[in-house]
Amino acid sequence: NKLKLEAQRNKTDETKQLSLKYAINDTQFWLIQPAILAATAIIFSIQFHQLYILSSKQWTIESYAFGYIIFSLMLLIGSLVAGHIVDKLGSIKLMYFYLWPLIPALLLLGYFDNYIFIFIIMTLTGFSYGMCLVAFVTVWAELYGTQFMGQIRTFNFSMNVLLTSVAMALTGWLIDMGVNLNVLCLGGIGFIILSIILLRFSERIKFINQEV
Repeated sequence: NKLKLEAQRNKTDETKQLSLKYAINDTQFWLIQPAILAATAIIFSIQFHQLYILSSKQWTIESYAFGYIIFSLMLLIGSLVAGHIVDKLGSIKLMYFYLWPLIPALLLLGYFDNYIFIFIIMTLTGFSYGMCLVAFVTVWAELYGTQFMGQIRTFNFSMNVLLTSVAMALTGWLIDMGVNLNVLCLGGIGFIILSIILLRFSERIKFINQEV
């Protein structure tokens, strides 16, 4: 009877942890949101405002278009690498791997004008985006299980689409206000660093909860 009661209690706790209501009331859920948003907001903003970038850098559209071939290839490679990282280290650790490449990508975009850097930027952003696509799927199952993963993923996806759209609109508004590309890139780097700090806090909170 005691074992049966304990199993029932564990099942009840597990159901609570799997629910969307539990997730949105979980501090860790919100601490990892900037890390999830950073990759999509930055990469989509670069792609959406590519004409401004081409004009600022005096890059040819042919070179930029060829860069997307590299982007697609690195996206595939990043996805494959991400699977191994998740299996060995977990989804939260994977987020660090896809955030760090964005920092040199933004530095190159902001401060170097040679067209050869298009291909390096596309390599870094493609690899990053490939890994983050895997993290978007696996992190929720890792944190909250699979029973209500559809609800949690749908909620997060909708929120991510909205905030990414806001980020692209904000970037466009700043461009219209005359903000230089290098300043925009520094702002993106600042957001990435903030995301990494919050991600570290989320791991600490998870560790404390496990200890309790």
